Amino acid sequence: MARLDGSDVLRALAALAVLVGFFMFLFGTPILFSPHEVDCDGHAMQPGDLCGPYPLSGQGSTYPEVAQENAVRRWIGYSGIVLFGWGALTLIAAAIRDRWC
Repeated sequence: MARLDGSDVLRALAALAVLVGFFMFLFGTPILFSPHEVDCDGHAMQPGDLCGPYPLSGQGSTYPEVAQENAVRRWIGYSGIVLFGWGALTLIAAAIRDRWC
């Protein structure tokens, strides 16, 4: 039975980071590339607006709720970029090290 050394574990973690980071970035993409500070289905929200399927009837998310959700999704998206980048650089460095060392 083959033993795993530290570089194999690091490669596995880096590959997992690339995969998870990619999906985190996809989750945050609509907010990251939105031109609006607070976005509701692609439209800018102002304080007092409601976001949801029936905003005129008073049902939906309030401006502060949507602002908080957008902030969380923005952080998830940025974290995904960092995680993806770390994983990709680690995999590239491991491949270079294996080839030349």
